[in-house]
Amino acid sequence: MAAQDHLVRADKLRALGEMASGVAHDFNNLLTSIIGRAQMLLQRIEEPRLRRWLQVIERAALDGARTVRRLQEFTRIRRDQAFAPVDLTLVIREALEVSQFRWKDEAMRQGVEQRVVTSFAAVPLVSGDPAELREALTNLILNAVDAMPGGGTLTLATRAEADAVVVTVADTGGLSLTFGIVSRHGGQIDVDSAPGRGTQFTLRFPILSPAGGEAPGTARAPVAEDARPARCLVADDEELVREMLSDLLAQAGHAVVAAAGGAEAIERFRAEAFDLVLTDLGMAEVNGWQVARACKELRPDVPVLLVTGWGVELSAQELAAHGVDAVLAKPLRVDDLLGAVASFSAKRR
Repeated sequence: MAAQDHLVRADKLRALGEMASGVAHDFNNLLTSIIGRAQMLLQRIEEPRLRRWLQVIERAALDGARTVRRLQEFTRIRRDQAFAPVDLTLVIREALEVSQFRWKDEAMRQGVEQRVVTSFAAVPLVSGDPAELREALTNLILNAVDAMPGGGTLTLATRAEADAVVVTVADTGGLSLTFGIVSRHGGQIDVDSAPGRGTQFTLRFPILSPAGGEAPGTARAPVAEDARPARCLVADDEELVREMLSDLLAQAGHAVVAAAGGAEAIERFRAEAFDLVLTDLGMAEVNGWQVARACKELRPDVPVLLVTGWGVELSAQELAAHGVDAVLAKPLRVDDLLGAVASFSAKRR
């Protein structure tokens, strides 16, 4: 019976994660249009009061984008994701923010005092998956809160040792944790627990070697000095996003052909010459992967940029297998888009 209940809960959590991922995708499309239009207007408007209003809109939309990104990172755990340099102090802060509804908001409604005390030192980077580590630390925090129904103090700290970064999570009740995520990251866990004194978990993660290099993912392309106007094919089934991207590229001096879906994009690519293709991923009938593969089969030299709100993280090998040269995550900034287009256009000259 317990095993069946566990499977039911797991299915519900999986369904919740899928729903949250879809909602995040839709919000990313909306925010892409808002941020893009606000930044385009900021380039044209000089009147101080109007600029302040636009900056408020831009800042609010960017804050919304960060919230959506945290939701995506929390619900999408890729076990095959290559490790990246990680700041554990930042991961802990994000885990505290994600779990604030429990240790602060809910506790206040119940009239219970849940204190969180932090002591963060400047620590080196470690190698890992930020989403997985955030999941592990969020679980620690939530379990600690559950163990202190009458209130208490949760203490989180970081410090550096000779060859490791040490994270301690201590409460004044009791705590449990699945060790799989920490073990996968080459870390170690020590537990110190006693009745009436609470529990302290000490997590040690090996410091990232300088030879570890930068992580694969969505790169911010620099603007190339010798970039020239390009003929761009833009494929997106969201009208507001498609129009915003087209207007932005046209304003920057590029020639743009817009397609309302993947099939139309492939048809236009067969019939006309383009310097660059920008395609959405999640389109009905013919998606972005299919657009990229079709374009590469016809003209392997034309760069294909995937513009997506799904928050996809792919290695260079995976991108190449799908015929994609780079990924731009929605909501994107004007400078990031124009920089990527300029960079890839310059490479073709």
